[in-house]
Amino acid sequence: MSGGEQRNTEDLDLIRKTLSGHTESYRILVERHSGMIYSIAYGMTHHREEAQDAVQEIFYRAFRGLSGFRPEYPFGAWIKRIAINYLLDLRKKKRPVTVSLEDCGGDSAIHEISEDTPSARERLNERQREVSIRNAVAALPAKYRIVVVLKHFEEMSCEEIAESLGCPLGTVMTRLHRGRQKLAEALGPILEES
Repeated sequence: MSGGEQRNTEDLDLIRKTLSGHTESYRILVERHSGMIYSIAYGMTHHREEAQDAVQEIFYRAFRGLSGFRPEYPFGAWIKRIAINYLLDLRKKKRPVTVSLEDCGGDSAIHEISEDTPSARERLNERQREVSIRNAVAALPAKYRIVVVLKHFEEMSCEEIAESLGCPLGTVMTRLHRGRQKLAEALGPILEES
């Protein structure tokens, strides 16, 4: 049995126990998958607090819908789908997102300016590039952003993304290509400075 198959089997056992009233089993499921879900949520919201709130809501929704879980699919794929749907709905209700300096190092980045060493300047420039990239990703339309986040931050294959989003592989590839094009347009001047 491969590592993934064993994990799926263990997840199924935890789900059965949870449905039987053993809530500690659900806590274990949350611990196992919360890092992945947080990463997706942060990739979509670009704010720690919003991502943490989203993770809680996603796992709450998963708990409520656990009786409808279909065991032929991995729990990880199922919870990703819940996360993606929730985050896309959340995005529709919100204003455009920007990344705060606090999320990228806070005041420490400002203090580094006063240090007149090349390494301090390089670190500050790198942080500024990171903020620019995060803002560019955050500014993408949701249908492109989710594909870019899943591909480049979650390192999912296009096939896995298609399965998670419930759309054809060709659609995923087109959205990924267009998302990358939009990022290249937005980041052109920044990438040229590098």
